[in-house]
Amino acid sequence: MTVGARSATVRGRNWGGGGYIVEAYCMKCRAKREIKNPKKVILKNGRPATRGVCSVCGTKVVRMGKS
Repeated sequence: MTVGARSATVRGRNWGGGGYIVEAYCMKCRAKREIKNPKKVILKNGRPATRGVCSVCGTKVVRMGKS
């Protein structure tokens, strides 16, 4: 499910268990990857984001916008 024009490159899918699988672009893998241990954060400018680590390589990834 793609939500809005800004999050066209990032998807959140509901697998029925109530939890969402959040994907973000990993700069090291150069591909969209699932975020492990996603945490909602507020950036310095006051905007919401989701922060975690890439499920493949372990690099930190951030998805900007409400999730």
